[in-house]
Amino acid sequence: MLVKSLDAATIGDAKIKRVGLLGLKEKLRWEQTGEGLKIYFPAQKPCEYAYSFKISFKGEVGKNLKSEASDEVMKHGV
Repeated sequence: MLVKSLDAATIGDAKIKRVGLLGLKEKLRWEQTGEGLKIYFPAQKPCEYAYSFKISFKGEVGKNLKSEASDEVMKHGV
């Protein structure tokens, strides 16, 4: 699986330290690429329907991103 929202442009200088799959006791295989976070599913699935990943970072993620709303004028009650 490739998580494109965690590409090099988004995470900037931050580094992914650890990726875990909740419910799985074994170590999960993954790699951080310029295109995003590539996660390899284990042979034995921890459940049938939903998967939750825990991703730990070293550094601040998205610090270099400009907010899409930064140039918007916020109006309340109009």
